[in-house]
Amino acid sequence: MKRHEQFHVWAWNYPPDTVLRLMAIHAARVPGQSLPPNALDDFLAFLTERPWEDFYEPDALWPSEEAVSQTKTEYFYEQHRLDEAEDTHNVIGDLLFQERFPWFREMFLQRALRFFRTQIPREAMRHLLTERYGHDFSWVKALSSDVHSVLQTLLASALPLTLDDPSQERVIEVLISHKHRLYQQMF
Repeated sequence: MKRHEQFHVWAWNYPPDTVLRLMAIHAARVPGQSLPPNALDDFLAFLTERPWEDFYEPDALWPSEEAVSQTKTEYFYEQHRLDEAEDTHNVIGDLLFQERFPWFREMFLQRALRFFRTQIPREAMRHLLTERYGHDFSWVKALSSDVHSVLQTLLASALPLTLDDPSQERVIEVLISHKHRLYQQMF
């Protein structure tokens, strides 16, 4: 199976901004691998608080006047947000109550780590942003250069940590806030 096909096995049709947010959210569950609370907040807010179309080069998006195409785009946008909100909710439950994380969603991060040949979520996110095929980025070619630069800077300064009680409490607050932002965008 070609690498591009392998990517879509675990990343489905999520756009890069969604993949990055999901990996950061899931990392909060991995002992010693959570982004620090402030870095997680900055990362998620940067990738959530503006329209997703603003992340990409203008010529990377092909707007369509066809109702079916617009409906499909809206459908998948909503599906991606629902998945992300549910994963965020489940991570909160895991951190607060050791609630079992749905195995089929846990596989998302496990497959991402295997795909990028690392056990460190932050490294997988970095690989997503930097892996190249020839002269082009493999997975984030359509991201605008300023967005790409900000994301790399945010990740570079976000050293993973083991959550102690105060930092876990703060990560939970960040995730609750993120879940509310997602709901506001959807409804």
